[in-house]
Amino acid sequence: MQLFIDTTERDEFTIALIDGDAAYMKRVPSDRRHAELLLRSIDELLVEQGVGKGHIDAVVAVPGPGSFTSLRIGITTANGLAYGLSVPLFSISKQDAIEHLKHPSSVLPRKSKHNVIVPEYGREPHITQKKRQ
Repeated sequence: MQLFIDTTERDEFTIALIDGDAAYMKRVPSDRRHAELLLRSIDELLVEQGVGKGHIDAVVAVPGPGSFTSLRIGITTANGLAYGLSVPLFSISKQDAIEHLKHPSSVLPRKSKHNVIVPEYGREPHITQKKRQ
């Protein structure tokens, strides 16, 4: 069973459990509270589907582009869960993710090199003001 994580949006994120041709998806309104809600929502989804973390055999994540903080939280969570569960980590584009959730066996995500995903922000992060010269 794959755990899917997409935190490219600022105000919501999508998680799913993908088992063969079935995807159990959950969109969570987060109002920029990804750090507070992501792991709790993953636990709730596992309980709703009646499975434990031991049933996860892969983690799939969308690396971006998207909001700096949202991606940082989602990708760090995906990397940490894959490492902690000793399962492979896969990267998938936003476009392919939409198709993967509709038809899980039709689009195969890319296995990440070294079992780590790096966020793709799509532009320079705006986290501090530039220094005046």
